[in-house]
Amino acid sequence: MNEKQIEETETILGRDVTVTFEDPEVPKETVAVRKVALRHLGRYANVISNDDATEIALYTGKSVAWAESLDDASVEEIIETGRELSRKRFTNFAIRATKFDQQIRQDAPVLGQLADLARNTLVASRSGGASNT
Repeated sequence: MNEKQIEETETILGRDVTVTFEDPEVPKETVAVRKVALRHLGRYANVISNDDATEIALYTGKSVAWAESLDDASVEEIIETGRELSRKRFTNFAIRATKFDQQIRQDAPVLGQLADLARNTLVASRSGGASNT
């Protein structure tokens, strides 16, 4: 396998990270860190840089409580790896969302006119001045 194929395989399957826990009695564990699933990108946008435990849960499929039990070095490694794997997908998501938002803002005057037309039609029909039938 060449370097590009290895990178693509890692991105699909994730990357194994060995983690340690705050409690020294808990044995080390190897966990697969994956890029964020498409269905979770909106949620990811809300938690990235705001909620490390939830961000880790999105990368690993583990619980928030599990993430809370990790030592600091493991937290950093999972977040760094998950962000690296998810960067392209999240960037494309953000670009699409921005374009959609810009389109809505551009179309807002038309949407306002349609709302006014609907409201005027409803008011006229209630007063008996106009009818849709």
